[in-house]
Amino acid sequence: MPRHAVRSIFTTTGELLEGGAPASGAALATPGALASGLVADADADVGVVVVEGAGVGVVAGGVSLELHATTQSKPKKRRMGFNPRILARQRMGIDYIVDLDCHAKRALGGTQGIVDLVKARSRAEAVLELSRRNGDFRPADQITFKIAIMTPQGAQPRDARVSDLFHQAAALDPWRPGCVSCPANGGTHGFGCYRTINYPIQAHVEDWLLARLPDDPGSTAGQLLRRALTDFGWNGEHASGMRAQGDRFFATSKAARRMFNDGLIMTADQVHHMLFNVGHPSASHCTMVALFLGVLPHDLDPGWLSTPQNRAHVLAYANVPPQSDAYIDAMAQYLRACVLAARMESQILVDG
Repeated sequence: MPRHAVRSIFTTTGELLEGGAPASGAALATPGALASGLVADADADVGVVVVEGAGVGVVAGGVSLELHATTQSKPKKRRMGFNPRILARQRMGIDYIVDLDCHAKRALGGTQGIVDLVKARSRAEAVLELSRRNGDFRPADQITFKIAIMTPQGAQPRDARVSDLFHQAAALDPWRPGCVSCPANGGTHGFGCYRTINYPIQAHVEDWLLARLPDDPGSTAGQLLRRALTDFGWNGEHASGMRAQGDRFFATSKAARRMFNDGLIMTADQVHHMLFNVGHPSASHCTMVALFLGVLPHDLDPGWLSTPQNRAHVLAYANVPPQSDAYIDAMAQYLRACVLAARMESQILVDG
């Protein structure tokens, strides 16, 4: 196989910062971030990708990658052997985990330890898949890629090996059987407490959420929603700023909106604020989300919300059925996670 050594630095929003340092203030992934998918500066959220051989690796943010082949000259048909420049553009996502205690978390460094290991495996699988897709069938221990570490002397490349990530993530395997009985696992093969909603969020998903809001302003959900909008200031400002960046985060540039009989207008940006821009949603917040979005009955007697025992009783019957549309079901899974966190008096850790 011909080896095409290409080094590209780009932000996890897909902006290519090719052949040089990132914008002022941006941070680059550290060696530990390579395995975990985390970055040194969460606000900057910058990752590094380097191509060596035909493989492409992305080391920060979500788990879905897509190849883009470009050339320096006019577009024309080329074979891999002609040294095209391969770029990987990442589809980010909203990462979240139901923060339930378990033996695996205690043994593997807590919730963050589990997340780091799950991301290590997903990164290794993604790099290996991209390598195979590009005709590189070398064993995983022979597939290496580079990360760039920003130092006072500039970007310094360092090597990483796919097999090393798999070896690190193997620490999960002895604990996987314990996930079977965990309510947060969600029927997966293990560690289903950690999930991702991929960006960009589709317009029909936002419509689905808006349609789940209470029709009757006088219902329990309707009254509490209006009070919460005022008390907590869910104005959707953060989501609006994300939407202004094109289709990186939202598929549409204009937020959908819904008008209610009493004249209230609520936008998809405000719903996003309520769901994802409130820090780490607590059990009480998750209960409100379940009520506002119809997982609990909108006309629920307020008495059922007054004590932990009452809330646990009604939440035991709350569920969002599987959705045939994969984009909607990913959001429905988040609502199911909210129900579980509320019922177990836990929280959801959100990064996105």
